[in-house]
Amino acid sequence: MTATVDPVEDASTAVDPAAAADEWRRHPADVARLVTAAAVLGALSLAAWVDPDRVRALSAELAGFFIDLPDVVQRALLGSAQLVAVVAPVVVVGALAVRRRWRLLAVAAAAAVVAGVLVALLQGWLDRVVPPEVLDTADEGSWLTGASFPSGAYLGAATAALTVLAASGPRSWRRAAWLAIALAGAARAITVVAVPLNLGVTIALGAVVGSLVLVVGGAPRRRITTAHVVDGLRAAGWPVASLTEVDVGATHARTFVAVGDDDEHAFVKLVGRDERNAEILLRSINALRVRGLEDDRPGWSSARVVEHEALAASMADGAGVDVARPVAVGATADGDGLVALESVPGRRLLDLPPDEIDDALVRAVWREVAALHRRRIAHRWCDATHVLVRPDGRPVLVDHRWSVLAADDRTLAVDVAALAVSLSLLVGAERAVSAAAAELSADQLAAALPMVQPLVLPAPLRRRVRHTDTLDAVRSEMQRVAGLEEYELADVARISLGRVVGLFGTTVLLYVALAFASNWSAISDALSGADWSYLPVLVVLAGLGFVGGALSLMGAVPNRLPFLQTTQIMFAQSFLNRFTPANAGGMALRARYLQANGTDLPVAAASVGITSLASGALQVVLIVVFAVWAGDEDVLRFDLPDASSVALAILAVLVVAGAVLVTPWGRRVVFGPLRTNVAKVWSELSGVAAQPAKLGLLFGGAFIGKITTILAFTQACRAFDIDLAFAHLGLLYMMANTVASAAPTPGGLGAIEAALVAVLTGAGVEPAVALSAVLVFRLVTYWLPVPFCYAALVDVRRRQIV
Repeated sequence: MTATVDPVEDASTAVDPAAAADEWRRHPADVARLVTAAAVLGALSLAAWVDPDRVRALSAELAGFFIDLPDVVQRALLGSAQLVAVVAPVVVVGALAVRRRWRLLAVAAAAAVVAGVLVALLQGWLDRVVPPEVLDTADEGSWLTGASFPSGAYLGAATAALTVLAASGPRSWRRAAWLAIALAGAARAITVVAVPLNLGVTIALGAVVGSLVLVVGGAPRRRITTAHVVDGLRAAGWPVASLTEVDVGATHARTFVAVGDDDEHAFVKLVGRDERNAEILLRSINALRVRGLEDDRPGWSSARVVEHEALAASMADGAGVDVARPVAVGATADGDGLVALESVPGRRLLDLPPDEIDDALVRAVWREVAALHRRRIAHRWCDATHVLVRPDGRPVLVDHRWSVLAADDRTLAVDVAALAVSLSLLVGAERAVSAAAAELSADQLAAALPMVQPLVLPAPLRRRVRHTDTLDAVRSEMQRVAGLEEYELADVARISLGRVVGLFGTTVLLYVALAFASNWSAISDALSGADWSYLPVLVVLAGLGFVGGALSLMGAVPNRLPFLQTTQIMFAQSFLNRFTPANAGGMALRARYLQANGTDLPVAAASVGITSLASGALQVVLIVVFAVWAGDEDVLRFDLPDASSVALAILAVLVVAGAVLVTPWGRRVVFGPLRTNVAKVWSELSGVAAQPAKLGLLFGGAFIGKITTILAFTQACRAFDIDLAFAHLGLLYMMANTVASAAPTPGGLGAIEAALVAVLTGAGVEPAVALSAVLVFRLVTYWLPVPFCYAALVDVRRRQIV
């Protein structure tokens, strides 16, 4: 941000008060460090817990590689590591004591003690993966002390202390200290005193403890004095007479007002290590959340950041945009970036009272943005906080730190979307978009419309519009002005439910495929010995399931539906369900089909919900029936839980429901929509219940769909001579289906296969036979109908049935 502040401090005597004493504060980079260290610690601990034998074998191989090193080399490496471990703490404590930084010393010591104790407590568990030859080496002596020093507890403690101290230490000291930790760990691994996994766990645990201390209590941060800034500006060729630090709410930068020898005023921004780390964290998070908009970045150093800002501002100035022109770019002696801009008098557009923001000013802001975009420059944080208004009413675009040169249409559209939303909060959507239409083309507004969504907005602006209808209003105005009949929001989410679902399904399916491949010879024998006479019946049963679904849908609506056409719809919606989680695609197609046959949208949605409700009710009923049936045949014992357990479960549910109900958020977000949906379903169900024939179709069709699938699973098992009673197989399928339905993968892909194999092997079936039976069952019931389902979908669309 740019502001006008009178200089009051001479550069020759200016001393930053914060530099004289520690300023303890938290920093976003500490959170990032904590998350990273915790992830590494979790991964290494998981490896030691899941397969300690394999880790021990790998450690033994590595130890065998280094154990033949000459004894003199091993002793020299180990002795050097021990010498550093003894001398380094003495030097650090002495340096902190001389500077009287007792609080920092105490915090670092406390973190070291906690980390050392935790590693010592874990040592017995970690030694499970240590091969005997490493344990024997640790008992030998060394020229300074025993070979076991520095121990894992020491390394963990040293890492925790270093993590705390590094937050305020000079860059050279930090690098030297981390290098010492790395060399100590490497020396212990090379001399076969410790295994790499244990070293990684201890160092990661120390980093977690140190980072947690910083996140909770903060740490003293390195502060650049005004003298450092003055020296940096003078080195950049800009003579400074006086310098004053000001707070104008800048993001990730410290700001100053400087006066030159010729009485020229400049606004100076300092991007230090802490400020740059915070920006890197923010941009990394945005890059994970949004795809296609956070890919182009300036260099990762502070100096490159300010150079990019100066270049972008100069390019904008050359395009005729009113900006704060750069007058100097430089760096401090420690590498912190400095950029000096001409001082622009004015106030932020965001801070102006509403009666001073007229249509001419709003249109002038859009005119500046249009000029910027004509040179393919995207501001990337284009909102009212980065627009200054001069005393004569002319707007100035400031803060080009995030600008993108040679930007594509998508990135330029984000500028338009963000500015339209920001201005709408000040003057309303109609005035903001109308002014945009006067300076931008209809195509530019049409391109920006899909970008009017929370993910592409800057975080402060996103928070301001969170509980308003601004986004809807802006989209409506843009659609009207651009003359669009319909539009779709751009898919910019990098992490979405669909992608998580796809990853989960792919992982499970890959697991099943690997299990299949690893047992291929046994599976091949099982397939060759299968009785394929069961296959025709299996195919017929797979087709009858679609008939059951059609009957259930016909029973869910009061009006009559053609049977053959409804069956075709069930085939078509099944194809969509292969690619959408939670059957969302199929439910939408069924709702559109009911609308096309004269059913109102609310009734159609309720009817689709009724079919799901009927299917869920039949699921519970069949589980109970098969459980009792299997129990009566002594194939599987089934005991109901005791009354106290049921009462506790009901009480827990009631407590959670009550806690949600008493909060405004729960009443608005949870119970409000739930009450509405339940009322719709109940109303529709009451209408269906008044017609016994419809009720019979609804539940009868759902029963046909369930029982034919169970029969198909039984046929597949019989083909491989799985000698389990029908009741037992039915219960196993219902249990596996219930568990797999919790996985949000399309059609339960991957999850149902894994669950079916698990229940069959748990019932005593050979894994190869179980895999073969499940493979045949899923190929016939899930994959074989796909071409027919696709043909049905194409046909119903061609004939405009939906």
